[in-house]
Amino acid sequence: MFDPISWVYRTPLMNTPSLFLLGLPSLGKSTLGRKLCNGAIAQGQIPLILADLKPDYALLVEAMGGHVIRIGHGLGHFNPLAVGALGSIIPLLDEFPEEQRRVRAQVLSRRFRLMQGLLELVRRGPLVEHENNLLSKTLRILEDDPRFSPTTPPLIQDLFDTIQAGPLDLRGHVLARTTEEYEAKTDRLLSTLTSLLDGPLGEVFSRQTCEPLDLSGDNPPVAVCVDVSAIDTADSALEGAVLLACWEDGFGAIEAAHTLADCGLRPQRHFLVFLDELWRVLGAGPGMVSRVDKMTRLTRTLGTGLVEITHTVKDLESLEAEFDIKKAKGFIERAGAVIVGGLPRQEMVKLCDIVPFTNPEIDMVTSWATPASFDAHSKKKLPPPGRGRFLLKVGTDNTPGIPFQTFLTATERDLGYHDTNSRFTGDTKNVTPVADSTTNGNGGGRHAVSA
Repeated sequence: MFDPISWVYRTPLMNTPSLFLLGLPSLGKSTLGRKLCNGAIAQGQIPLILADLKPDYALLVEAMGGHVIRIGHGLGHFNPLAVGALGSIIPLLDEFPEEQRRVRAQVLSRRFRLMQGLLELVRRGPLVEHENNLLSKTLRILEDDPRFSPTTPPLIQDLFDTIQAGPLDLRGHVLARTTEEYEAKTDRLLSTLTSLLDGPLGEVFSRQTCEPLDLSGDNPPVAVCVDVSAIDTADSALEGAVLLACWEDGFGAIEAAHTLADCGLRPQRHFLVFLDELWRVLGAGPGMVSRVDKMTRLTRTLGTGLVEITHTVKDLESLEAEFDIKKAKGFIERAGAVIVGGLPRQEMVKLCDIVPFTNPEIDMVTSWATPASFDAHSKKKLPPPGRGRFLLKVGTDNTPGIPFQTFLTATERDLGYHDTNSRFTGDTKNVTPVADSTTNGNGGGRHAVSA
């Protein structure tokens, strides 16, 4: 009975179409996320998992007939200089010249923003002013280069070669009067670009995009999952760069769909974006918190719902900079709804500083964090008592929360995409239900709301 888009636009119970979901590992957060994904598809919303890190959603999206894009070592590639879905709609806007000019400018802006972000992640620090000027001017030169088109866009190597060649208009743009002065001003930028061309980063970003994301066609996919689980999690720079590229491309595709709808060329569509494993996203590199912060502030403008999922408030407090911690906690405060699974009492105390909970609610949530017990008779570990149990809180007032419990249907169990232990069992079809109503300790589940 709940989803963040319907509770804002269909039944006005929330102010903003965003949800923040917390809970300890193994208690069913990702399963609940997939439940929300299924429900969105059923209502005609298009779920977008723009960076599936585990992956948790790829099998579900495939089972539902959606589009799964795989990026990583030995898999697909992503060209950050491609025009993306937003650029691809420019020919469709010939009868709307003002909108067409706006979209052209937006495509160039997105190219610059993405390249700037990638370079800063690799460098682990900001570009200086003349480097930003040089990057912006070079992208405009490539935009006007007749060798390139929306179907054959330039690559990072072309960006590198143009800067290295140093045409006169580039030299004048950075106020370099001699060749030596120009080289001194561009050496560090070229060195950072080289990092995007070589090694693991180059394997992902140095070639043309294999599977472009398109949400603006006549028959868009029912759901999209960008599976980045092949990325080496030990390489935070690569992981952060891929996440940034996926988000920029994904939100560009959303904007393309909305632009065509505004011009009456396509029906209006609604999207539900999932940011699972948020703690990994925020810690991937400098600037990631600010970029997520911007997204959480634009959900109504973008006509897009947002689901953010992490373990604990402590995940947000582990960020290096104090201002990033404050921004990250603001994600919870600005969320239209908060859902909590089992959490220890100290975590609930921290959460109460952001969202008010009553003492009975705190007792209930902390009881769900009780560790799993061992059945001496069967000699098997029992499911944790809090698995599949959640509390939904809407708003920041003292409105009582709604406790509910998730259950898997037979179809979901047969599909096997809810088994997070398949690496150990070796059988994705052998799935244990998220919750068993015969052992739930809450009146047999009679008062639970099935999600």
